[in-house]
Amino acid sequence: MAILFSKKPIKCSVLLIYFMIILFGSATWLTWSGVWTELPLLVPILPEGWQLPSIFNLVTNISNIGPFIIVLIRIFKKDRMQSYEVPLNLFILVFGAIVLIFLAFLWHKTINNHSFYLLFLSFCLSFVDCTSTVTFLPYCYRYEKFYLNAYFIGEALSSLLPAILGLIQGAGEIICTEKYSQQLNETLITQTLLPARYSIRIYFFCLLTIILMSLIGFIVLLYTKTGKVNKELSQIENENANKMTRKEFWWSKHGLLMLILFWSTIFNYGALPALITYSVYPYGLNAKMSPCSPLVDRVVGKYIVAGVWTLTALTYYCQRISIGNYFREISGHRGLFWFGAISQFASLIGAIFIYLLTSVFNEFKERDVCKHYAC
Repeated sequence: MAILFSKKPIKCSVLLIYFMIILFGSATWLTWSGVWTELPLLVPILPEGWQLPSIFNLVTNISNIGPFIIVLIRIFKKDRMQSYEVPLNLFILVFGAIVLIFLAFLWHKTINNHSFYLLFLSFCLSFVDCTSTVTFLPYCYRYEKFYLNAYFIGEALSSLLPAILGLIQGAGEIICTEKYSQQLNETLITQTLLPARYSIRIYFFCLLTIILMSLIGFIVLLYTKTGKVNKELSQIENENANKMTRKEFWWSKHGLLMLILFWSTIFNYGALPALITYSVYPYGLNAKMSPCSPLVDRVVGKYIVAGVWTLTALTYYCQRISIGNYFREISGHRGLFWFGAISQFASLIGAIFIYLLTSVFNEFKERDVCKHYAC
C-alpha cells in the first residue's frame, strides 16, 4: 500500500504495473473461493447435501500434489531462478479458464448419485490454484519490493470478488411456509429455496471473465520492463539470502514466522472454510454444541457472526502480508517459495482434520432453518 500514500509523483507506468500485478494476483484463489461461495446454492440441489462442503474441502486440498511436484523440482533442479515459472503461470491461467467453461455446463450432472463432474472439475481448478501459490508469489521477486503488496491485494480480491458476486446473486436464501394439514392434524413446514438473481452458470462465467483479465494482466507484465529489478542485482540478493543453511533457516526467527504462518493457515485455509456453511448459513451448529447458539434467532447475531468471519479474514491477510514482505526482504526468492509451499501444506492438514470431524465423526450437523427451537 506504500505506493498509494507516497508523497512523490507516481508515473502512469508504475500505476499500470501495480494494477497489472493486482489483476495477476486476483487469480490465486479465485476459482476455489468461487465454488465455495456457491455452496449455499449447490448443497440443496446435489445428492451429497450438507456433507458437500467437507467432501469438497478434502478433494480440493488433495490437489496440493501440484505444489509438492514443484517442491521436488526445486530441490533437484540446479537452476534456482526457476525458469519454469513463466510457462507454468501461463498454463495455470489458461487451463483454469478452460476448466471453468466445462464447470459452467457440467456442475449439476451426477454419476451413481455422486457429483462427479463438480468434484473432479473442482479438483482441477484447485490443482492450478494451489500450484499458483508456489509460482505466482516467487515470480513477484522479479519486481521491486513495494510491488509485493499489490500481489497480496490481488490475492485478497481472489476471495472477496467471488463473495461479492455471491451477495449480488443472493445465493442460498430460504423462506419457510407453514400449512395446516387436516389429514395429519398438524402444521407442516416447507422450505423454499428462493431463486437466485442469476444462474450458477452465469456466476461461473463471471469468474471466467475475471481470470481472463488476470491472464491479460500477466501477459502485460511479461512484455513490460517497468518495476523489474536488475537481474544481476537480483541474483546477488538471492545468493546472499541463500547463504543461510536449512538448519539455520528453520531454527531462527524465520522458522518461528513460518510456524506462525503454518498454524494460522491450518485454520484459515484448511479448516474454517468447511465450517462457513454451518455458521453463516443459517447460523447454527447442532452437534456437541447447542442448536441455540448465542443470539442465533436475532438480527444482531447474524451481523456479529458475519463480522467475526470478516475480522478473521482481515487479520489473517494482514499477518500474511507482513510475513510475506519479511521473507521477500530477508530470504529473497527462496523465502517466497517456501512461504507458498508451507501455506499449501498447512491447508491440506486443516482440510483432513475438518473432514474427519464433519464427515467421519459427524461432530457438526446443520441447524434446520425452519425448525423452532426453544431458546
